[in-house]
Amino acid sequence: MFKNWIFIATLTAACWGLMYMLAGKILVRMDKNAYLAFCSMCNMMFFASLTSRTSYTITVGTWCMLIMISLLSIVGNYLSVYAIQLSDPVRAASVEITYPLWCMLFSLLLCGNVDLSTSNIVAMLLIVSGMAIFIWSNNVH
Repeated sequence: MFKNWIFIATLTAACWGLMYMLAGKILVRMDKNAYLAFCSMCNMMFFASLTSRTSYTITVGTWCMLIMISLLSIVGNYLSVYAIQLSDPVRAASVEITYPLWCMLFSLLLCGNVDLSTSNIVAMLLIVSGMAIFIWSNNVH
């Protein structure tokens, strides 16, 4: 398929943007827990159908990491939907866009490695300053 990571990442962002906008519309008429359950069920069925039938050897450490990732995904999805419900999709996404900063911070703290190049630091500062400007200009509480 496509091999250009910038194109794929941009397409991902567009999908998330459309999903946020649609979630903001449907959460007015639907309970957030029912919405999350439906989306999770659809994700599970889709990705289960793509899974190869090859057997894997999964260690206890891998199981623990998979459980942790799943729990973080559940909490993150719940909080994301809750933020959309409490404000609107644009406001929620404008604050959530700081996730690269969190990724860099956790990579540094938990793995001890991160690319602290000038361009990455400037990019993180621009993300944080953009969020601060958005919050300040919209009086988000």
